[in-house]
Amino acid sequence: MKTNNLRASILLILILTLTLFMGGCTTEPLLDPRAFLSVDVEGEGEGLIKVEGEEVEPGQEFVCEPLVEVDLEAVAEEGSYFVGWRFGVDAQELEEEPAIKLIMDQDYFIVAEFEEEIVEYVVTFGVAAGEGEIEATVDNEDISSGDAVEAGSQVDFTATPADGYQVSDWIIDGESIDSTATTYTVEDLQDDIDVQVEFAEVVPEEYTLTINIDGEGSTDPAEGTHTFEEGEEVTVTATPAEGWDFAEWTGDVEDTSSEITLTMNEDKEITAVFEEIPVPEYTLDLDIVGQGTIEVDGVEVDLPYSEAYEEGTEVTVEAEASAGWEFVEWTGDVEDIEEEDAQITVVMNEDHSLTAVFEETTHTVTFNEQNDLQGVEIRVYSDAERTEEVGDEITTDEDGEATKNLPDGNYWFTASLAGYEKYEGDFEVDGADWTVEFTLDEITFATIDPAEADYDIYEPGDVTTVITWNDATEVDSVEYDGVPLTVGDDYTV
Repeated sequence: MKTNNLRASILLILILTLTLFMGGCTTEPLLDPRAFLSVDVEGEGEGLIKVEGEEVEPGQEFVCEPLVEVDLEAVAEEGSYFVGWRFGVDAQELEEEPAIKLIMDQDYFIVAEFEEEIVEYVVTFGVAAGEGEIEATVDNEDISSGDAVEAGSQVDFTATPADGYQVSDWIIDGESIDSTATTYTVEDLQDDIDVQVEFAEVVPEEYTLTINIDGEGSTDPAEGTHTFEEGEEVTVTATPAEGWDFAEWTGDVEDTSSEITLTMNEDKEITAVFEEIPVPEYTLDLDIVGQGTIEVDGVEVDLPYSEAYEEGTEVTVEAEASAGWEFVEWTGDVEDIEEEDAQITVVMNEDHSLTAVFEETTHTVTFNEQNDLQGVEIRVYSDAERTEEVGDEITTDEDGEATKNLPDGNYWFTASLAGYEKYEGDFEVDGADWTVEFTLDEITFATIDPAEADYDIYEPGDVTTVITWNDATEVDSVEYDGVPLTVGDDYTV
């Protein structure tokens, strides 16, 4: 009996001792009845556990008196935070208070979970000016303005201008960074941040187009220097003047098309080259017959004259006779002219060869045989020796007259008629018509003596007449009433 009491006393002393040590729990084994307590630390953060105010090692196990109360406290290290207690056999239950009391009415396996403290900063962003959009991403995930983002994250901002706009600046926490890039990146977020983007209307770059002209023609736009916005497409057309052809574009564009289109991405200079269309040429040949001059477009020219003219040229040609001469006509290519007009207009649509014919001014010379002999042949000469005959011979009519047109000058003539002496004379034509009078003398071949005789038909008898031939006369034959007579014989009539 005394032995049992002794044991009870010793046990009570031990229990009291353990109670004083950690509120009734110890790491030393106890006799039944008992309760086990195991504490540990888990998670990505850092922290410690206090049992009855004293720090214990993670994984420490205790043996506690049944029903004893045990104070537990979880203390997070800097940069970490306490998540909660997980306790129970399967450590699934969660108690979020860092300081708890356990009544050891069972065995406990308890874990204090610590995680790294997540520091977050607010990210705001927007469009401060102009038209466009801004987007932000963290780890390729879109975020909205005002979202909290974990410290140390990389935040990428992308600005998308509207049509006709461009990024003009980024405003970071109210300060300009003087950037026109379309992106902005915060590599290590360590504070709240406000990102604003400004858009401005695009002011296109301007370039000049200088157009030159070589030759005769025009361009649209006109010749000169013009200003266009960058990227603008400009159509330029070249139009030749009359009589000219467009040849090519030279300079910053080489093309043979009269219409070209240029994209204005730099200053440009081009030249429209025009070439004159060759005009066919025809030759005008001029000369004269007689004495005179020719004027071409009012200027006297040397003869013979030959000159080339462009097709369609109208040339005024005038023939002028020298003194004592007169213009008669044009000969040659006279199909399209009035050949009798001294002044003509020649249209050079083909080769032309023309001759101005001049004749001396003539006067009518009338030859009059004073005995009105018909058939007198008259020949006119320009020299006293009568070797240079002027024109053809002329013959007097029944009135003994013949006419001939002669220019001014001195002339010599002969007049002949069978049975009459040849007449030779001279005359001068001096600015007027002229009459030449002459008389032909009958030729005396012989003398008859007597030329007449009377006889009585009732008293027959001989009548003798003597014919004496002119020494200069050559007698071929003599007839009487158709009967041939022999010179030197006597005949009875």
